[in-house]
Amino acid sequence: MCDDFILNASPMILLGKADLLKTISPLAKSWIIPKGVVREVEKKRSLIGSIGLIILAKRKGLIDLAKPKIESLKAAGLYIDATMLDRIYTRIGE
Repeated sequence: MCDDFILNASPMILLGKADLLKTISPLAKSWIIPKGVVREVEKKRSLIGSIGLIILAKRKGLIDLAKPKIESLKAAGLYIDATMLDRIYTRIGE
């Protein structure tokens, strides 16, 4: 078992909203979670991911094409299943 885990906000918010923090808590002796993340988990708001934000920007007319932006996310390290990505591109007409 690891003594300490430090995670960025995105996984912690998602795990909290899915009520899975208790499931993973035994994995480390202690967890360092920013107070802002705790507040976000407690608010129980709906979530939108990185790709969802890019698609929303396209729908609002802020960008013409989502695909190049999504490809930039992938180049920066975002993983998304190729089949799922094909479905997304089809759905948004790209």
